[in-house]
Amino acid sequence: MVYTYDARKTGKGRIPVRAYLTRQGRFAHLREDDIQFVQLMVDEMWEEWEVPGVAPSKAP
Repeated sequence: MVYTYDARKTGKGRIPVRAYLTRQGRFAHLREDDIQFVQLMVDEMWEEWEVPGVAPSKAP
């Protein structure tokens, strides 16, 4: 399977996790440290994966 979409190449760029989560009421229970943890995980994914959220580029 070949994925051609890469959010890094769009004009929009990334949005902070906080902006995404606060727009959705189902995440209202998350505390500040929870949001920071999720942001850290997303940042690591973007650094390690060739296509974030789709295909890892490094073997474990």
